[in-house]
Amino acid sequence: MYNFAYTIRLIAATIEFLLKDKEINMSENEAAKPVKFYGAMWCGDTRRARSWCDANNLAYDWIDVDKDKDAEELVKSINNGFRSIPTIVFPDGSKLVEPSTRKLEEHALHLGLVQPKPASNDI
Repeated sequence: MYNFAYTIRLIAATIEFLLKDKEINMSENEAAKPVKFYGAMWCGDTRRARSWCDANNLAYDWIDVDKDKDAEELVKSINNGFRSIPTIVFPDGSKLVEPSTRKLEEHALHLGLVQPKPASNDI
């Protein structure tokens, strides 16, 4: 007798494997693009956001808008003429401007750039 249930499970497992592989490749390609972090070290919001990125091993390219006038102009173009920092540009093209720590964490988790921390009762 031919086992149709086995064949269906095998096909489903193959499809799941192929989809996971595609998702991993897409994530790896996006992850290869760096996060661009525009700010200035005198800015408390910039220091706070950088500290969070460093503590969570979120790699980024640091661009000091006080030292790079082209970067300053880019920040202004993103923010309707305002020099709002930090401005963080992610590999998928999304941007956060002056984000709270919570918003930064949520966005980085959503993009898969950082791993979720275990709940305190999971330890």
